[in-house]
Amino acid sequence: MRIRWQLVLGMLVGLNLVTTAVAQNFPSRPIKFVVPFPPGGLVDTLARVVGDDLANELGQPVVIDNRAGAASKLGAQFAAKSDPDGYTLFLANGTTNGTLPVVDPAFDPVKDFLPVSTLTLTPFILAVSPELGVNSLPELIARAKAKPGELNYATPGTGTAAHFAGEMLKSMAGIDIVHVPYRGLAPALTDLLSGRVHMTFDSTILELLKTGKLKAIGTTGLQRSPFAMDVPTLDEAGLKGYDVVGWAGIAVPAGTPREIVARLNAATKTTMAKPAVQNRLRDLGLVPASSSPAEMAKLIDDSIARYRMIATKNNLKFD
Repeated sequence: MRIRWQLVLGMLVGLNLVTTAVAQNFPSRPIKFVVPFPPGGLVDTLARVVGDDLANELGQPVVIDNRAGAASKLGAQFAAKSDPDGYTLFLANGTTNGTLPVVDPAFDPVKDFLPVSTLTLTPFILAVSPELGVNSLPELIARAKAKPGELNYATPGTGTAAHFAGEMLKSMAGIDIVHVPYRGLAPALTDLLSGRVHMTFDSTILELLKTGKLKAIGTTGLQRSPFAMDVPTLDEAGLKGYDVVGWAGIAVPAGTPREIVARLNAATKTTMAKPAVQNRLRDLGLVPASSSPAEMAKLIDDSIARYRMIATKNNLKFD
């Protein structure tokens, strides 16, 4: 028995030495960065900005691999099943690691991935059509209560963060507004600009706000958006505790050695601290924000819990 335990102990020590050696030599070949959305969109551009600089920090190419489909689930599943060796990164986000586990309970990103670092934390802006004639959250709530079911809000689709943001507004304000899902943001904005729908939640509409084509009446985080400092948060405007923030980060398949996770975290933090990277992301309407793996894990847990609470309270059904 003693000999057996000595052999086991020797194997564990040897395995630890091998793992440490692998981590010290990491990376020694190109790294794949899986993005669960098509090329050309905001999330894809974010991954390319970060990936280009991360390649310099790691000394190896970071190759973007777009795996779109099933509301980002296909890319997430592909990344989760990849070898846990640090050579596959996943662009985690508020959909795959926030709303999707609520929409599809069989999908478990907490089990499938290890967090590395956040990249951005960006509040949404609640924007209305100027034709609606409301200038503040209290005015919007008063209008909705006076005419239940008449007002509506557009989103890029059922189960998106914007959908949950609208449902949280409904439940916290005690109003009846209708969800109008679209196949993506572009057609939703087209109808919003034409006045066919009344409002939306988004973070990429800054130019439309500047030109007066849309009007901002609130932001969805607990802190004001740096892009709209004159716009109060919904929390400030009367919905205490309202907090829905869009985010993105880097994760790796579960089982990746902690030394490699630490190496990736350090490189990501260095990348995200560079003014050139930060300025590029701000130009995209994103708020740069790196973190520790533990901080990102808490963000994911909090996001899933919040969206699950909204779904339960509003009796949301997802087919």
